[in-house]
This record gives sequence, structure tokens and C-alpha cells, in this order.
Amino acid sequence: MASPMEIASLLQRPRGIQEWWNEVEESMHFARARPDFQKNVQKLVTTATFTVLVLFAGALLLLRHAPLTGEQILVKVGPEEYGPTEDWPPFVEERIQRPDWSGRHQRLVQEAKNGEFDLLYLGDSITEGWVGTSVDRPMEKYEGNKQTWDELNRELGVSAADFGIAGDRVLHLLWRMQNGELPARTPKVLILCIGVNDLGSGQSVDDTFEHMKRLLGFFETRTPEMGIALLSVLPSAYGVPTGARHEGPGQLNKKLKKLDGGRIRFIDCTSVFSEGDGVKNELFLPDFLHLNGDGYRRWALCFKDDVRKLLKKHSRRRLR
Repeated sequence: MASPMEIASLLQRPRGIQEWWNEVEESMHFARARPDFQKNVQKLVTTATFTVLVLFAGALLLLRHAPLTGEQILVKVGPEEYGPTEDWPPFVEERIQRPDWSGRHQRLVQEAKNGEFDLLYLGDSITEGWVGTSVDRPMEKYEGNKQTWDELNRELGVSAADFGIAGDRVLHLLWRMQNGELPARTPKVLILCIGVNDLGSGQSVDDTFEHMKRLLGFFETRTPEMGIALLSVLPSAYGVPTGARHEGPGQLNKKLKKLDGGRIRFIDCTSVFSEGDGVKNELFLPDFLHLNGDGYRRWALCFKDDVRKLLKKHSRRRLR
């Protein structure tokens, strides 16, 4: 058969291509005439097929055992919703029967139905403390927080709403979202901080994390275009005579960090409020659970830049 140089020479001459092709056909005819030709072809096809199957199986195995991160975990859990109130855990039913809690819930339902805001704060007493109240009651210990909150939102250039309710656990918040508090006009970004009351009630870190995944899975299904700033559960030394931090918040935050990815941004502010084995006393009220005015200002500085990035990324809202 012609060498590469000879082929190049043939291609430059008239009828060169035809001469070269004739040589190729002659070589193939010679190869087919060999008694082991068919056997070698079958062997080659079998080897190639086996190699492709092995590579494909290996790829599937890697995908199956790859660690789930961010929204993949939420998809795996699913957006399950509880049914009627009696199907929820007893601590949920007990709480929604309280007149003060129910009153704030109903007010927030109306705000969710008629309001329009870019940024939604969700959580428990630490979130509600931004606006100076506890289950809608003005609290002297939170005096000045509303001004800090207003300044923060002006700096971010957004309209905002605070849907925190003191004492809430994760499933209380999920119940509220499923029963009228999910805004009719989807906010650009949600700031979420909750879980300390779950741990404080004796619930395990694992169960609290499962409830968090259920809550975030709900948002994944109902408001897929909304950015989520998932704030770390703040450290606490509540009720500890030695002033040492509880271990639960740190353990829960390690799990919450796994949800970071996609439209969820996990923001860990633990170091801002921790000192040695305890908390920075100067940022907390005397209960070493709730923040004082300086604590709220430091908290805002911790998450502000990340929230600004989320607002820029999730600039569109829709009417549900």
C-alpha cells in the first residue's frame, strides 16, 4: 500500500484520488481473503463493546455514590406537606391554638396576601427581634433594633418584611407557610434563621436537620426562583452556669452547610458571636440566647454582603 508521501503525490496528479482508492480496495480485498479476517473483526468488535459497557457502568457507579450537595439533598427528601392540623406533631397543634400566636399569624397572612417586598425575614424570636417585638408585643430589650433593621434594608436598597414569631420551631414555620403566610408575590430573597428552639426543646440535631430539609424542600417546589440566605443557628449559652456554649447549634450548622449550593447560600456567623468555649457576652442579652443592639448590628455586617449578591442574582419576582 502507498506511503503517506506517495498518497500526497497521487492526490496532486490528475486521477490521483482514483488510483489511491484502487490501492485501498486492493488492500482490503487481500485482508478479507485471509482466513482469520472475520475472526479478528469479531474480536475487535467484542473488545470495543465490552470497553464501552465498562466505562458506562463506572460512570453510573460514580454518580450513584457521589455525595449529595445543596439542592440535590432537597430533591431527594421531596417537598412533602403535612395534611390537616391533626396530622402534625402535637407541639405544632398546641402552639397554633394560642391566641397571641394565632393573632400574629393572621396578621402575617394578610401581609403575605397584600404586600409586596423584595426581602423576607423568616425565623423565631431572634428574627422577630429585628422589629422590636415578641409575638407582636413591643419589647424594651429590643428597643432600637427596628432602626437598625430599617437602615440595613435601605442600604440593601430593598423593601422588606419580617415574618419571625418568637418561640417558633422549624415545623411551626412550615405550618405557617402552608397555611397562608407564603407571599402571593414571591420575594427576591429569603433570609432564614431558625432551629435553636428545636434544640432547646430537646429535639435531636438529626431530627432538626430533617425538618429543615423539609422546610427548604417546600420552598424549592413552591418558590424555585427565590434566593435563600440560610443563616447559621447562633451560638448560645442559655441556662449554662459555666457560660460554655451549647454543642447543638455547632453540630446543626455543620449539617446545614451541606445545603449550600445553587440558590441556597449558607452564611456562617458563628465566629462573630463566639469566644473561647463561650459566647461574646457583650453581644448578647443577659440570657446569652438573644442578641442585644450591638449583636444585631454585628449580625447585619456578617450577612449583608452575601444577601446583596443574592439580591443581584435573583432580581425577578413572579405572582404565584
